[in-house]
Amino acid sequence: MDVRSCPAADSVLGPAADDTKGRVRGLYGPESDSTFLVTGLEHTLGRVSFSTKFQGARPTREPTATLIVMFRGNDARTVKESPTTPRVTLLLDDSVTIQPAPVLKGQLVGPQTLTLMPLSALVLPAEWVRLAQASEITVHVDNIVMRLTGDERRDLRALYRVAVCPTAG
Repeated sequence: MDVRSCPAADSVLGPAADDTKGRVRGLYGPESDSTFLVTGLEHTLGRVSFSTKFQGARPTREPTATLIVMFRGNDARTVKESPTTPRVTLLLDDSVTIQPAPVLKGQLVGPQTLTLMPLSALVLPAEWVRLAQASEITVHVDNIVMRLTGDERRDLRALYRVAVCPTAG
């Protein structure tokens, strides 16, 4: 999708810079009058991605996001076999913590040879802004720690821009 600059995003995130290179896919469903946007490349299961869904076509004023973490291998088995829902904490710039809720363990439908386990958590509008402004983001899921890459942070900022900025034309 086209990632652009607009006053609603620039006032929160500053100039677009490399955000315009962010990877965001989207779909508008006219039958339900809703928009779904997700970070990352098509046909890939990213390690950490974000999505948003809202009524109507773009833009939306205060979007919520969903953090999606795709665990693989031993981490997937650990999360899957845990009798409780994992605790998710986001650490921003080594100082600010966010604990998104609710956290949901997914269920992978596919070959048993794939050891994957999706987990999702709701990110409220003010939390999304703080995430998008952060220079570093670390995701803690119980004892599993993942630092977002520069591309993942850029995609998160791009997703925010696509959600709040009007389309061209």
